[in-house]
Amino acid sequence: MKRIFNKLNGDIIIINNKGDILFCNEVFLKKLGYKQDDIIKNNINNILYNREDIDYIKKENNIDLLFYKKTKEIVRFNCDIIIDFFEEKESIFILCKEVSKSYTIEDLENLLDNIPIGLWIKDIDGKYLYSNSYLAGLANKEKEKMVGNYDIDNFKDEYAYLYKEVDEEIINTKKPRLLEEIIRVNGMDREFETYKAPILGKNEDVVYTVGATRDISLRKKIEEQVFNNHNQISTLHNILNRSNRDIKGLLENVCDELLKSLSSDGISIWLYDKDKKELKLYIRRGYFASSLHEGIIKLDTDKMRWELLNEISDGLKGISEVSYMDIYEEMKSDGVKYLGIYKIKLRDDNIGILTIPYNDDNQPPEYDQSNFIKAICSQMAILIKNLKLTDEIKIENNKRSNTERELALFLETAVDLVGVIGEDGYFKKANSKWSEVLGWTEEELMNINLKNLLHPEDRKKVLQVKDFKEGSKFRKNVKYRYLNKSGKYTWLYIGSKYVEEKKHFLVTGRDITKEMYAEEQTKKLEKVIEIESLKNEFFSNISHEFKTPLNIILGSMQLLNQSIDKNSITTEKLINHINTIKQNSYRLLRLVNNLIDISKIETGYYELQLSNNNIVSIIEDITLSVVNYVECKNINLIFDTDTECEILACDPDKIERVMLNLLSNAIKYTGEYGEIIVSLKSDNKKVIVSVKDNGTGIPKDKIGIIFDRFGQVNDALIKRREGSGIGLSLVKSLVEMHGGSIRVESEVNIGSEFIFEIPISLIEDEEVTILDKNLRGSQIEKCNIEFSDIYNI
Repeated sequence: MKRIFNKLNGDIIIINNKGDILFCNEVFLKKLGYKQDDIIKNNINNILYNREDIDYIKKENNIDLLFYKKTKEIVRFNCDIIIDFFEEKESIFILCKEVSKSYTIEDLENLLDNIPIGLWIKDIDGKYLYSNSYLAGLANKEKEKMVGNYDIDNFKDEYAYLYKEVDEEIINTKKPRLLEEIIRVNGMDREFETYKAPILGKNEDVVYTVGATRDISLRKKIEEQVFNNHNQISTLHNILNRSNRDIKGLLENVCDELLKSLSSDGISIWLYDKDKKELKLYIRRGYFASSLHEGIIKLDTDKMRWELLNEISDGLKGISEVSYMDIYEEMKSDGVKYLGIYKIKLRDDNIGILTIPYNDDNQPPEYDQSNFIKAICSQMAILIKNLKLTDEIKIENNKRSNTERELALFLETAVDLVGVIGEDGYFKKANSKWSEVLGWTEEELMNINLKNLLHPEDRKKVLQVKDFKEGSKFRKNVKYRYLNKSGKYTWLYIGSKYVEEKKHFLVTGRDITKEMYAEEQTKKLEKVIEIESLKNEFFSNISHEFKTPLNIILGSMQLLNQSIDKNSITTEKLINHINTIKQNSYRLLRLVNNLIDISKIETGYYELQLSNNNIVSIIEDITLSVVNYVECKNINLIFDTDTECEILACDPDKIERVMLNLLSNAIKYTGEYGEIIVSLKSDNKKVIVSVKDNGTGIPKDKIGIIFDRFGQVNDALIKRREGSGIGLSLVKSLVEMHGGSIRVESEVNIGSEFIFEIPISLIEDEEVTILDKNLRGSQIEKCNIEFSDIYNI
């Protein structure tokens, strides 16, 4: 049966006659958020909002029940009641259908706590009966601590007394009130719009006061911005052409109209002098404190400073509230009862104040007109600011005229080239030095685009205008060649800065042609000296390479003659002397061959004997031919390829020459038990051959010169290892004659890898050359020659 109930979509709960829950189907559990273990064997009244008598439930055929969800939310169900047997016992079947949702006071409080409006309820004594979280946040308190306290407990004194006065007014008049006020929240002044109203009882007596307040700072700020923009368009535009006298007259007219509108006893404009720290009377209409007063309010006393005045809110105040002003006594003695003080400001610029006095026999306006007067002060601020700016502009114009005259004089007397160039590349201004250096007249320069005078190679270096615009502070110093009138190019050292506001470049220049010529000659001389030094080292090394094997050959022959003369020659000695002579003869032959080949390549008489060959076989055969040599030094030689056949046009002898030279170098600089790997791979366009060792390596600063004709890595290596140092230059030339390239990757004490590439191309109508495997002796002979400076043969 339980399984059937769980399949139904309806909500089912089964209880016994005591109210204990026997079963709930899954739909009902899911809706309330419970699990079987949470609810089974509990009494139904534990999950009902209002406790119900079980007998009452049994008697009803249909009843509305309020259930608690696990989240404490309340759900209303319309329930059919059926009495039947469940598990062989009489039970109450409650078939539920959700009809609506109900919310608790907690739900209402949560709702009110999440709106950005402060809400409260107070009794007629001012004690808080309710406060939402937003209001508590303004008071910097928890809302629970607000309730039961008064304004004096929850807010600062100045706010508390004001709130109390307004509450008393509402209770006495039984009328609501809407007001704007400034409250300091978290160190910042914020404007709030507050509505307060009385709640009347059956006898029309006030029993509660309620209120709501919202932050309108942003709205005010936007309104002020719109207002200021309107002022700037409608007011400032109309007074730009007025004289200072006209502007003051306009202000006087505004004061006259304001005096009539407010029905005050007087009105005065005081201008703020920041340097003298005083307010000076600028315009007066109607009452003034005393005829003996100098018209100056000092702001350099402890009681009266602009900073203090700036902190006081604008508005109408009792005379006792302005006792900090040095004209307070005069005003009081003259019967002034109220004084309106409004700051005249333009953004953060303090311009002055507007004062509006009311005497004993003159009551202030019934309605607060502060916003209206503030708007007028904003208009005044623009007018007065314009008045000041007019004087400042006249002074600045005079300074600018003087500066322009001085700049023109500087441009003409400057030693360097100075000019102003527009975005289009044409001069706007140029001093006479441009004509002296380039030969063009001033008129010709003005009609020539400076870019057209640039040397073609230098035009690529010129930055575009957009490059300067990305950073207006960017300054570029470069060396350019400009065409002079004689047809020659003049070197100029140019500095330029882009001025965004003016859309032009400020350019300075200096003639450095002589410096560049001297620099070029110095570089040439240094190059000649460097080449000569390399040649001297090269020839010194070549001399050593010739002398050493010749001396050994002569020495061996002398020893041989002595042995013959003494009749002490033996077969073993004879073989040793012959091998020594043979090895050094190979060394001489190798050196001579290299020198001859280098000379032929240099003069263009060196030719390749191209034929279609399997490059894989050539590389593999020449590599395997040196196996015996590397084994003598306990070096492991490995050959690896990703293809067994790759036909291309090449000179087999020259390819063998390249490989033997690279292998010779690898063997020379690889220590005992080292490793040399020869690898070959193809990408259908070219063949890539690598000779890699784990020997001494090459310093990074020497990698660039090892293929030079006279380049050598260092003297220390040359002294430790025999060799002329011209082999790699020959290798590079042979590879390039095949249309290929060679490079090296090396790291000291890690090893070197020489990689050369040869393009795959074929000689048309020619068969593939099959190398004679019987030429093994020839390869051995080549190895003997190439490795003659490493091994005894």
